[in-house]
Amino acid sequence: VFSHVHLPVSVKTRLGIQDPAEFSRLMEIYNRYPIACLTIHPRVQKEKYRGPVHRDVFYEALCQSRNPVCYNGDLRTVEEVESLRREIPDLNALMIGRAQWRIPLCCASFAAALLPPGKSSWPLPGNSINLTRTSTGRLPQPPSG
Repeated sequence: VFSHVHLPVSVKTRLGIQDPAEFSRLMEIYNRYPIACLTIHPRVQKEKYRGPVHRDVFYEALCQSRNPVCYNGDLRTVEEVESLRREIPDLNALMIGRAQWRIPLCCASFAAALLPPGKSSWPLPGNSINLTRTSTGRLPQPPSG
């Protein structure tokens, strides 16, 4: 694929089929290629969307990857995004899945949660939405109801 396509190629993956330990072998394969973004959902296929995510295995993958890595999985609230950011401060990207359909403005709130220290907003084209922390340092919350 990489030798025939002249566009960046991204990959979204889980940790394996049956056991998170399978991912070390997968990472060896992924590291052979110039992947633009390796998005990892830290569960195995058999777990579907149930049970805790394996953030420890994700963190190992983040440290071992030769390619940019993105986190995907169980990010439904601003608090979960902030917890992930505290747990894995080197994380530079995340992917919001099903939460974007269930929570109004979740992406705006999540983007504000990921602002680097000392940064008050993300540059956006136009004036679509202001993603800044409030003067109290708290994140904007989506409207209730």
